[in-house]
Amino acid sequence: MARASSFLFLAIRNRGGVMRKFIKTAWVAVGLTVLGSAQAGVFEEGVRAFRSGDYDAAIHAFEGALAQGQKDARIWYNLGSSYYRAGRHEKAAEAFARVPEDSPLWPAARYNLGLIARKTGDERLAKKHFREALAAAGDSGIARLARERLAELKQAERPVWRAYVQAGIGHDDNVNFAPLGIASKRADQFLDLYGSGAWDFAGNRDRGWTANAFFSYTDYFKDRAFDYNDVSLGAEYHWRSGPWRSRLKADLLKSNYGGSAYQTMTSARALFDYRLPSHQKLRADLRYDDIRSDNALYDYLEGSRQRLGLTWYGGSRGGYWNVGYRLELNDRRDLGTTASYSPTRHELRGRYLRYLSGGWEAGAYGSLRHSDYPSADIGDRVDDRLRLTLDLRLRLQKRTRLKFAYEYTDNRSTVDNVTVGTRTYGYSYTRNRLLLSLDHRF
Repeated sequence: MARASSFLFLAIRNRGGVMRKFIKTAWVAVGLTVLGSAQAGVFEEGVRAFRSGDYDAAIHAFEGALAQGQKDARIWYNLGSSYYRAGRHEKAAEAFARVPEDSPLWPAARYNLGLIARKTGDERLAKKHFREALAAAGDSGIARLARERLAELKQAERPVWRAYVQAGIGHDDNVNFAPLGIASKRADQFLDLYGSGAWDFAGNRDRGWTANAFFSYTDYFKDRAFDYNDVSLGAEYHWRSGPWRSRLKADLLKSNYGGSAYQTMTSARALFDYRLPSHQKLRADLRYDDIRSDNALYDYLEGSRQRLGLTWYGGSRGGYWNVGYRLELNDRRDLGTTASYSPTRHELRGRYLRYLSGGWEAGAYGSLRHSDYPSADIGDRVDDRLRLTLDLRLRLQKRTRLKFAYEYTDNRSTVDNVTVGTRTYGYSYTRNRLLLSLDHRF
């Protein structure tokens, strides 16, 4: 998105046959002194309204000048500026596009069209307009601004491929038994590895295809029964349309648990981002998972899971934040009437990250999750989970960071304990987890 400081503001007055051009830091209407008296009067009303901040009145005046038959390029330019200030970007683009190519205002109008395209997420169109402005502006300040915007867009372009790796070591004071989502009442140290990659194999950033993959591996030092690893492959189609950015994804994930095959999950996901002013956006996230067991011990977890999430994102130079809600519906095979693993879940969550001096970053994450399980022989199970995470990061190099994270979990359940074989696990538990890791982006 274009920064406020990159907007072009051009004012022109014709005095003594000399056209004076200058760039300021606000959208300013172009003063006009060469029209006939009737049109000039209406036009000057628009200029005064614009400068007083009454953009609707300015639009009315400039459209009135056009209705009187005057088609001067400066009217179209001012009308575009007024529409932009009123938040009507599509109408602003239409007005700037009407500035004729033989007008001295054409480079400025093309530059402004580039800013509008960038603001609405169409970076390919933004590049086109900035290049038009650069080619027509000669050595003027408009050319300098167009070069700066093109350089920003080039810097923001994603590479054809990218990757991320993380390696860490940690301590868990109450290891979680993943298939049941319960605590083992055992403490252990662990090795944590994670890696992901993406390849843009068709199209571009505005519309195209991406292949992606990731793996995760958690290895406990004392009890290998809790070791866990995932491998996933998938593809994504993404496109932009005005303030919208949309993605459709499909993934296949294979999981092992305790050194044995665990699950195969096929997922379909749709994400829709809507860009808001002030570096904010809204995201709707819909996901469907088809879960198949690869081990007879875990056949009761076969079935489907559906998720719907809504998240509000915001940020600035000082940091970023997000808050959201997620609904989860499960339809699993379950253990007959003995126990159900098909909860309906409601989760509220939020995150804040603050950029500090010296390459430091500090973050906090919190979530509240309510899980309601169907009635079963073990009782009417209802869980309420609080999870808090604090992390501190130090940027060692441009793409390398050292990270320390602390995670606290407090899960309270109406069912306290369950025995599996010779082990007793707790549905109600607290858990503290520490992780020191190093990550790098390629």
